[in-house]
Amino acid sequence: MSKQEPLEVTVGQLDNGLKIKYTHDSLGALLYCERVGSVGSTKYARTSVHESPNTGRYVVLHEIYPSVQRFLENTDIFSSNPVLGDYTTRRNAVKKAARWIEKAGQKIHSIFKNKEEKTKKESPKLDSNAPFCDTCWHITVKNGSCYKCLNCGSSI
Repeated sequence: MSKQEPLEVTVGQLDNGLKIKYTHDSLGALLYCERVGSVGSTKYARTSVHESPNTGRYVVLHEIYPSVQRFLENTDIFSSNPVLGDYTTRRNAVKKAARWIEKAGQKIHSIFKNKEEKTKKESPKLDSNAPFCDTCWHITVKNGSCYKCLNCGSSI
């Protein structure tokens, strides 16, 4: 049997640069949700399909990355148990993984959309003399006699 080449395909795209990608190789299938920006890409959630060598069944695992975990903890897609299911066929396992990652992508998309709308409403005037945040190097704004980071909230 010849070695299967890795394959990566964008299977869905939402606004805000949020994409759902599928990749697989000889080890298993992986679906993930990422946001591509000018600096690079950030992954938010993923599912993976693995064949169990003992049983020959396919196990679907999920993971939510820390950058969005706090937003998704109280939703129907989050579970502290990483196992989404145990399936007899690879096809059914990949379908389950795809449904879960699509749901996660939609939730993450709504989080970004709400954040952007809130930011537009509350957008403070930027000061060209404001320093960058000491903690995360994000933009700061005047907050009384000091500056407040728009990203992490720390004061300078």
